[in-house]
Amino acid sequence: MVNTAPAGTDAARPVVLAVDDEPGICNALRRCLRPLGVEVLTAPSGADGLSTLEAHPVDVIISDMRMPGMSGAQFLKAARERYPKARRILLTGYAEVDSAVEALNEGGISSYISKPWDDARLREVVAESLETVLLAKEKERLEALTREQNAALQTMNEELERRVAERTQALRATNSLLERTVAELSHSYETMVNLLASAEALRDPDGLTDIDDKRALARSMARALGCGEEDVRAVEQAMQLHRLGRMGLEDKLLHKRPDTLGDKEREAFEKHPVYAEALLMGVPQLNKAATFLRNQHERMDGTGYPSRRGPESIPLGGRILAVARDYYDLLAGRGEKQPLEPVDAVATIKRRVRSRYDAEVVEAFEKVLPDVSRLDTTVREMAIASGALRPGMQLSRDLLTPSGLLLFNKQRGLTESVIDKIRHLEDTLGSRLDIHVLKEESDTGEEETA
Repeated sequence: MVNTAPAGTDAARPVVLAVDDEPGICNALRRCLRPLGVEVLTAPSGADGLSTLEAHPVDVIISDMRMPGMSGAQFLKAARERYPKARRILLTGYAEVDSAVEALNEGGISSYISKPWDDARLREVVAESLETVLLAKEKERLEALTREQNAALQTMNEELERRVAERTQALRATNSLLERTVAELSHSYETMVNLLASAEALRDPDGLTDIDDKRALARSMARALGCGEEDVRAVEQAMQLHRLGRMGLEDKLLHKRPDTLGDKEREAFEKHPVYAEALLMGVPQLNKAATFLRNQHERMDGTGYPSRRGPESIPLGGRILAVARDYYDLLAGRGEKQPLEPVDAVATIKRRVRSRYDAEVVEAFEKVLPDVSRLDTTVREMAIASGALRPGMQLSRDLLTPSGLLLFNKQRGLTESVIDKIRHLEDTLGSRLDIHVLKEESDTGEEETA
């Protein structure tokens, strides 16, 4: 009959199997090993010992050499073949040296102890064997954990590669579509600017009420400051889109004056130049305009937003936008408690030189303003029905669907094909489009009603 440790034994403790045909020896081994805190299982024979090993995981085996039926050497050899991870210790008498050598060779014992044994020495040998077993278990655990983590990492890498491939394919498809779309636009990037401005106006109509005046002023200032035509064009594009980043703001922030914003609202509001830059940076031909947009609210005293840049870091285009934009916003009462008269708006801008505005830019502003303010920025146009359209006419306003989607940008020259598309769209919608064209010298100025 196989004996086990008492009920309630902690299964996590190391387990030692003692095999001896003398119960007194087994009891003595249990008492000797009790200080080590191990669980001790006992078996009266080699056969019973093998049965115990089948039923219980064992860390260390202690076997007597001389037992009936199966010797200790034979038992340990069989144990080694079936359960090689357990450490094996042989108890042997002085007369059994040859058998001990056989057990050492065939049973793979790690130690042998002569009987009668010294308790301290036996505990030391068992403790060393347990440490070896536990180290081997920890090594196996770490190796298994490493394999598991490597497998998980491999799975993650494969999934990442799959996602990257899918994303790359999607980006290629998007880029291909964008390239085809851009190629089909008759006025390329100017049309794109008009499209963005149109989309901006759907959410922020107030931003385009005086946009032609702002563009004229900014263009004149840029030329007065010696900018090349590329920079002048970028200044105009940026001015047309100077409120583009507001599309990324919550509705409640669109029409609040800056001085009424709370801290969190101000933090959110001051991100809109970054949004504008992000929207345009994907289009190389608009990168310069995007840079001007990001810097249009930076100040010469370094307290502007979004980056609190000093004057040496603010591009000239951004400084031009600030003055041209604020002049007309002051006239319209945007950001102020009430609209200002032109003379007061100029005085306000001059007071803010060096704190908010560049002195050289303000000087150019004062120089060109008299001529710009006399410019007639109104468009001589007439409303016209689609049935009266003729090839060669030119749109004076963006042509939009009733829901506000851009169909054709202003200044588009009408061809027979375009006119047919407009008429077909009206038939499909079942309503007339709001069409305006530039007046020709021979026009009477009255609206066409055909």
